[in-house]
Parts: sequence; C-alpha cells; structure tokens
Amino acid sequence: MIIDKQGKLFGKISVVDIFIIAVIIAAIVMLGVKLGGLENFRTAQGEKTYVVKVEGVKQIVADAIKKGDSLGDGKGVSLGVVQGKEVKTARVIKQKENGQYISVENPNRVDVYLTIKGKGKENNGTFYLGGSVSLLVGTVRYFVDSAVNFQGSIMQIIG
Repeated sequence: MIIDKQGKLFGKISVVDIFIIAVIIAAIVMLGVKLGGLENFRTAQGEKTYVVKVEGVKQIVADAIKKGDSLGDGKGVSLGVVQGKEVKTARVIKQKENGQYISVENPNRVDVYLTIKGKGKENNGTFYLGGSVSLLVGTVRYFVDSAVNFQGSIMQIIG
C-alpha cells in the first residue's frame, strides 16, 4: 500500500509534510516571479533603427554630428550609432497682424534628422536601448556625442 494507517507515504513521509513542502515551493516561485526573477526569460537582445528630430539648433551643432558617431545618454548608456543625417532649415510659427498663425523659415537655425541604430533588449513589447532607456515614439531624449550635447524627439522606429 502507498499510504499506511499513520498517513505516511511509503511508510516514510507524511502526506501533510508533502503538502507543506509544495506550498513553500509555490510561494518561492511566486515571489521570484513577482520580483522579476524570470525577467530574463521574457527578454530578447536585438537592434533597432530609429529617427530622431533635433529641432532649432545652430548650424555648428548640426555640423558637429557625423555619421558613425556613437551617442550616449550622459549616464553611461549607449543610445546607438549615427547611420545618417539630414539637415533642413528650421521653421517657426509667427503670428500675422490679422491674428493668423503661419509657419516661416528661421534662417539662423536648422532641424537635424538623425537615423540611429541602437542595441538593447526588448521586454513586454518595449525596446530598451542599452538595456535601460526606453525607445518610444514622441519621447524626448538627451544625447551626448564626443563633440556636442543635444536634445531630440524620437520621431519613428524603423525596425
């Protein structure tokens, strides 16, 4: 017989003891999941290419950013490498005498569109550059280059 008259399995372990051990193991597993211990199983390494718009900067800033430059966040996290750059004359909104608003060129400033390829991890549908900085369209990020520092808005995630 598997369980004897004293409730012991194979005459050695109590059924109550097995139940208590199972509850303890389940509690440890739940705690591990709650604290993110299984995070690595849901995380995938990869690369993403994205476009950043740097608005209204002086031409000297645009000239300092070069293809192949490594960009960081100023805190040691790599945000990627510049793959391409497009410079356009910046536009500003002006109000006419009649109260109408119009977009006009700002001859002293430029907008810079940077295509950047960054490495990171994807977790639950969000990509994290350098494993910690989220890559989300519309987010404004601070970028540090070897020559200049600037802020830019993430406009598009290409893939």
